[in-house]
Amino acid sequence: MKRKKLLKRLAEAKAADVSYASGWDSWKVLDYSGTLVLAVSECDYALDGFRLIPLSEIESLKPRKPIQAEIERYYALYDHLQTPALDLTDWRTALEGLSKKDPLLSVEWRGEDGYFCWRIGKIERVKKRSLILRAFDVNAVWQEPQKIPFDAIHRVSFGDRYAEGWKLWFERHSDSAMSD
Repeated sequence: MKRKKLLKRLAEAKAADVSYASGWDSWKVLDYSGTLVLAVSECDYALDGFRLIPLSEIESLKPRKPIQAEIERYYALYDHLQTPALDLTDWRTALEGLSKKDPLLSVEWRGEDGYFCWRIGKIERVKKRSLILRAFDVNAVWQEPQKIPFDAIHRVSFGDRYAEGWKLWFERHSDSAMSD
């Protein structure tokens, strides 16, 4: 989708089904810049965290059907949503903002071998052109920090059920603290 047309469609979209390079999602666009889109994910009329997607990754944007919007109003789905205040100028500014909030986040990116990679962890450091992510495995064992170039990132998710579940686990198991 051409950039100018996409920006116009983003401005008009209240909620949309979005196709992007590594998948599709149902979103409500909260904010966007010429570089990034901040959205809240919605699945079956339940919100599930926030997404940061590079504008360049979006392949199509299809507005929700009127009946879907009506059901969303029945649920008052977006009435109490608090949009995270992030500077969406570029990955560096957005991730620096997230690092100050210190959430767990998941990152999807294309590795050097061309395959998609996914990790959940916390931001260790934001550099000029990359993110240093400290991830943990399925046994809650913290791994060595990993450098992820901004230009390889396809999606960053935070505040979703998966990350919040792990956050609760770490809070209840001080021996595996988030600061490990």
